[in-house]
Amino acid sequence: MVQTKKLLILLLKVCVSLGLISCLLWKVGIKNLIDSLAGINPLHLVLAAVVMFLLLTLAALRWRLCLSAQGIHISVGSTLNYSLIGFFFNNFAPSTVGGDVAKGVMVSRFSKKKLGTAISIVMDRLIGFLATGLMALFALAVSFNLPLDNRLRLAILLFAGLVMLLLFLVFHKGLSHKAAGFLSSHHLQNVADKIVSVSNAISIYRTYPNFIKKALVLSLGMQIGNISAGYLLALGLGIKISFLYFVVFTPLIMAVMSIPISLNGLGLREGAYVGFFSLAGVPKEGSLAISIAYYAIVLFVSLIGGGLLLRSGFKKRKEKND
Repeated sequence: MVQTKKLLILLLKVCVSLGLISCLLWKVGIKNLIDSLAGINPLHLVLAAVVMFLLLTLAALRWRLCLSAQGIHISVGSTLNYSLIGFFFNNFAPSTVGGDVAKGVMVSRFSKKKLGTAISIVMDRLIGFLATGLMALFALAVSFNLPLDNRLRLAILLFAGLVMLLLFLVFHKGLSHKAAGFLSSHHLQNVADKIVSVSNAISIYRTYPNFIKKALVLSLGMQIGNISAGYLLALGLGIKISFLYFVVFTPLIMAVMSIPISLNGLGLREGAYVGFFSLAGVPKEGSLAISIAYYAIVLFVSLIGGGLLLRSGFKKRKEKND
């Protein structure tokens, strides 16, 4: 019954993604999209791929920091390998959770600390969420230098406020327990239990020296890298647009992608690119081309993780044969 339900949810997500992509292609026109992509500068593609790899390196360093607080110490190279393999699962498995599971399994095998590994992954996600909220606040300030509708600014403010509120509840132990009690009294015991368990699990990070400061610096570096990769692709496509638009729109695109109704954000990302960048005067085919080029770069870099996974499999088989 559970497997059937999961399969139905997966099929529904596939249908949503295919429906959104089909609708966008119908509106933009396949020929117009191909013409836009055909003119992309290969140098900008390479630069965007390099930025993407550097972004993943920062992500690996952040996760390593989260692991260290749990007493799990592994080298930078090993952490990067596990992160790249996780990135491969994120983009080639039906759910982004697949990458977290893969990383957790690989690390817990030798660390023998399943709980600590799981907590580090949860904390890594929360810090990334916090950085997105902070970047949204920065985007709000930047937006006043651009000719944008105040309704968009209100949306940015609401998103950033919601992120900060949720994280404040999680990180503040007393408030998180009170919130859990309120939810429990309103027949939301499952949600209440999750809030309490996460709050208790991350309590160690409150006392870990300079953890938040170091993790946020790495996270903000990742945010800047993500923004820069999109901007490089726009330049490569010959789209002349201010870098500030990417600063404003990228956190919102990430927020839209996180809505769990499509396959790994496919379709939602493309729709968000077209919707937001049309506000900056970018033609629909240009906005969609940026999104598709970005996704192509993501898949390309993900294949590095796939190669590492194959290599580790061959290595294990060789060890067994020996």
